[in-house]
Amino acid sequence: YYGGCGRTASTLFRAVSGADWSPFAAAMSATSPIWAWVWVIYVFLTMFGVLNVFIAVIVDLLRQPTVSAEALRLQNEQEEAQAIAKVFISHLQAEIDAGDEPMMCQRTFDEIVHKKIVLERLRDYGIDMSSLGSVFHLIDVERTDCVA
Repeated sequence: YYGGCGRTASTLFRAVSGADWSPFAAAMSATSPIWAWVWVIYVFLTMFGVLNVFIAVIVDLLRQPTVSAEALRLQNEQEEAQAIAKVFISHLQAEIDAGDEPMMCQRTFDEIVHKKIVLERLRDYGIDMSSLGSVFHLIDVERTDCVA
């Protein structure tokens, strides 16, 4: 079983690939009991490593659909948020265009946002009404308390 490097490699491969490895171990233990323990440790560690790789491949294959589904869900949420923002901005733009002033200040924004139709539309989209005060500050990038 152990006549040279090639034969030894073949024996080691057959031992961990499902062949009966007791004759291989018997040949090792005839040399020394220490080599029998080395043989058992080799088989154990090799089988543990192969099993670990096998399980990793299975886990990765099972995880890929979940990652794809999560990425799709996040993309859908982002597209929905962009659609909501467009509707909200179009309502604001219509209110600005209907008004006398070319600029909209914080007070005008609050009046528009608290109109019944706008509140209903925002609730339909699931927007938290308590965060609307900070929305104006996001729009007002120049910090002038008015936006055009």
